[in-house]
Formats: sequence, structure tokens, C-alpha cells
Amino acid sequence: MRLVPSASHGRMTALILVIILLTASAPFSIRETRAGQQATEQGCQAIFAPAYYWYDLNFFPQWDELIHANSENMTVIVGIPLSQGQVDPAYAWVIQQAREQGIRVLAYVQTYFGQRDPNELKMVIEHLEDWYDIDGIFIDEVMPDHDMVDYYADIVAEARKYPNQTVVINPGGTASIDYVEMADMIVTFEGNFDQYMNLEIPDWMSEYDASRFIHIVHSTSNDKMEQVLDISRTRNVANIYVTDDRGANAYHLLPTYWEQEVQAIADACE
Repeated sequence: MRLVPSASHGRMTALILVIILLTASAPFSIRETRAGQQATEQGCQAIFAPAYYWYDLNFFPQWDELIHANSENMTVIVGIPLSQGQVDPAYAWVIQQAREQGIRVLAYVQTYFGQRDPNELKMVIEHLEDWYDIDGIFIDEVMPDHDMVDYYADIVAEARKYPNQTVVINPGGTASIDYVEMADMIVTFEGNFDQYMNLEIPDWMSEYDASRFIHIVHSTSNDKMEQVLDISRTRNVANIYVTDDRGANAYHLLPTYWEQEVQAIADACE
């Protein structure tokens, strides 16, 4: 899930990536992972919603709807540009807004599919941790090959130098089992509805708690949304996001059925 480059857009020009890990309301059963995050146990799911929004006046209503969803356990992943060389007040405000709603905040880190200099990545993580009051790191563009494990293990280790950090990695598909071991959560599918219907799940996924896995399904019509939710439960996946958004940036709007999706996940947990 690539963070789209920002461009000039009025007085406030930052493009942010917001990914919501949303546990719908209802009497959820939760457990603590080793990073201290709360995750749903089997039988209940959480919404993990990527959202690429322009940070301007047109953005506020959607942001407001997103962070005020009826949830006790929500995580927001924010893509924070570091080009200014100092704290960006706009992003500090976004993080503060989320925290006022009791939301956990993770920062987005792009790896260019294993081509980014590890020393640069370590500096990025250091700045994010020092400049912003975040709770962890979302590592994107992960190459799932076994021979890249050491590269990503070093990045994860850097993030874990800071106390109580949650680490999520996104290869966007089935990866080496080593990646599951190194991270708290992993995106093992990101794609459209048709691809999801044909997805093959490796046997080893059943050996782990469902709270470790995330599936993100875009280009899904309203009448197919609950079908995706039902199928994801059979695939040992506790974190799911379904949207009818599509195109190069399939996460720039909330799904038109946002409220129904939140409610469907809550109802399935009762």
C-alpha cells in the first residue's frame, strides 16, 4: 500500500496516510500482544482501514467520521513527511486529535521494496520516535522473499529499541514465515475482490492467532462486502478492511458502506 507523494493543495498541503485498526463496538474479547497492543481473539474482528486523504478543509468531515467511529480500540497509522527537518505542526495536530479520542498512533515507513538504505530507515524511525508521540511503526513495501529477512529484521529491531512499540509489516501477500515471527501483525493480502476470491491460504497460518493477520480488500461492491467479511473469518484473519474505492489510490475515501461495515463486524462478534 504505497504512500502517494504529496503535492501542493491550498494552505495545508500535506498528504497523510491514515490506516485504521478499528475494533467495532460490542463486548469484544481482547488479549495483549508482546508489543502491548490490544488484539481481538478468535471470533471477533477489527477493521484495518487505510485512508489516503488530502489534509485540507475538504478532508475534515471524512477524518471526523473515521476517528469518531464507535470503537474502544482504534489504531491510526499516519504517513509523516520528514522533509522539513523538524516537527510538522499539521501532523502533530492530526496525532493529537487521534489521541484525544483514545486512539493509538503508528507511523508509516516506506522501504521501496527493500531498496532503501537501512541507515536512512533507521534515521527515519529515530526522527519519528523523537519528534512525534507515536506508539509504533507500520513498515510498507516489504519484499516477501526469504533472502530479505535480515534486511527487514534490522528495521524491526530498530523500531523495538523504543519501549512498547507495535510493529506491523506489509508484504501485501503471503510471505516467508520468518516475517510473521518478527512482527506483531502482518498484511498477508492486499488486492481487489476477484483476487481475494481466488486467494490460497498457506497451512501454517492456522498455527497462529488470527489477531496477527490483516487482509485489505478494495474494489468491492456493497452487495459483496459481507461475503468478504465471512470468508476472511474462515481464513483465520482477525483484521479486515473492505472498500468499494478503486483505482491507483483505492484508499482516498471511506467506503460508501462504512457504517454498515462497522456494524457488520460488531454484529458478528456478539
